[in-house]
Amino acid sequence: MFIAEQGSQFKKEFISQSRTQNLAKLQTAYGRHELITNAMPTHIWVEPTNFCNAKCPLCPTGNGESPRPKAMMGFYTFKTVVDEAFPYAKSMNLWNIGEPFLNPHIFKMIRYAADHNISTRISTNGFVFYNPKNIGNLLSSGLTDLVVSLDGTTGPIFNEYRKGIDFDRVFQGLRSLQETKQQLGVSSPNVVWQFLAMSQNEHQINVAKALAEQLNVVFSLKSINLDMVQANAENAVFLPNNNNLRRYHLDENHQWTLKSDRQNDCATLWRSLMVNADGTVIPCCYDYNTDLMLGHFPEQSIRQIWDGESMQKLRQKIQTERLQLGPCKKCSVDDRTIIFLDEIPVHKK
Repeated sequence: MFIAEQGSQFKKEFISQSRTQNLAKLQTAYGRHELITNAMPTHIWVEPTNFCNAKCPLCPTGNGESPRPKAMMGFYTFKTVVDEAFPYAKSMNLWNIGEPFLNPHIFKMIRYAADHNISTRISTNGFVFYNPKNIGNLLSSGLTDLVVSLDGTTGPIFNEYRKGIDFDRVFQGLRSLQETKQQLGVSSPNVVWQFLAMSQNEHQINVAKALAEQLNVVFSLKSINLDMVQANAENAVFLPNNNNLRRYHLDENHQWTLKSDRQNDCATLWRSLMVNADGTVIPCCYDYNTDLMLGHFPEQSIRQIWDGESMQKLRQKIQTERLQLGPCKKCSVDDRTIIFLDEIPVHKK
């Protein structure tokens, strides 16, 4: 037992040292805007699948606009990502444009990442709660954070956007998870109630905040994104009446522009990347249609892709031609205050 404990401690110290040294290299490379980092990403996005059971109108999967073929990541591919990334990457997001809990290996994936000291964060439309057994699966998986999309406090309002999802099953599942955590005296996974502010639901924001407090979950108010799908003036109907809840300026012709300007810069390219369900590797979640594909995993390793020719060219372009890059000119990460709205006061109608 003592030898095993020594080995475990050595592994943790090795990982900690590797991540500290790796992060320092990334920070130096970004500070100098060097095209080659001689390091590895500190954060990995993995898309378990781009299938989804919902028909959300502003999502390219939900409304059928996505040109990407449907795919389901196998456990071996996921394992290969973790095996290469874990000495350096400290965190992982497990979603993109699909419902991650549709992947039959998802809990095994989360457990494997957790066993490699990688914190995991996953976002769901609530499908995970359709099976009551998943309460236990969530608690035993090692998941760090669970983000649940609940854009309303009643079924009809929730279904204005989350079409095809059963609000009652999701809400009751969320309640059951929190009650079970309390009974067992555990705190993980940390649960986030994510609420997309829209004209249809803005009158329920304060009620949702109160319910989140009762459930002892974090409440995250987020602005709606109109730029994941083809521009359509009718989509402006989703923008809240409260201008403070919008990330866009809207003109009289229902044309919208981001409230903040995009800079010729992006720290993401020196910090993280995304492996899609089919193995295509892209810089981030804003590249919905893989327009900026960097490589293909596992035919190419993470290390080969991370400092490869395609990534070097993208790091160069982002410094001079950001607005020429389709996904990047729509990205609002430069000013997170127009995305995450938790500090904005909201008044009842």
